[in-house]
Amino acid sequence: LEKLDDLRKSYAKSTDHAESLEVIELEKTNVINESRLFLEGYRQEFPIKYYFLNPVKLSFKFLIPRSVEGIPLPSREEMNVFQFGFKAFQTLFFYFINLAVILGILLVFAKKNTHKGWFEVFLLIGVPLSMFITLVFYFGWIEFRYFMPITPFFVIFSAIPINGIIQKAKIFVSKF
Repeated sequence: LEKLDDLRKSYAKSTDHAESLEVIELEKTNVINESRLFLEGYRQEFPIKYYFLNPVKLSFKFLIPRSVEGIPLPSREEMNVFQFGFKAFQTLFFYFINLAVILGILLVFAKKNTHKGWFEVFLLIGVPLSMFITLVFYFGWIEFRYFMPITPFFVIFSAIPINGIIQKAKIFVSKF
């Protein structure tokens, strides 16, 4: 714990513009080397946690984040009712779309009970899934900007269950 505190102090020193360039570069190099040592020690001590559990946690953080950011709104204490409602709608809509995507993928597999067309199904699911696994499990990134290439697939997969809901709603309304 003491070494982590020293690392934090070195990092603070490396960002201090009052220091000379030589001291800043030396501290940056020290921070990089110490961080690598900490990371290597963590990998050796907790390999399952580092290589499997942490990426799974990152996946859940992407699919179900604690808050959805992106719309510039004031802090929660300063929000009016409209802004708070908009923020709540944005978060719930994000959760709904992610749930619809997961449900859409499962429906594609459930409805595809013949061997004809499996290549297209695997291609449609494989491309976004491989990108997701690469970004989360290999790079450890969950920022939304890296997932922009997957967005068209999210639209396709979320449309499947939403279309089913609309069709059932039409049948229900037509009964009256």
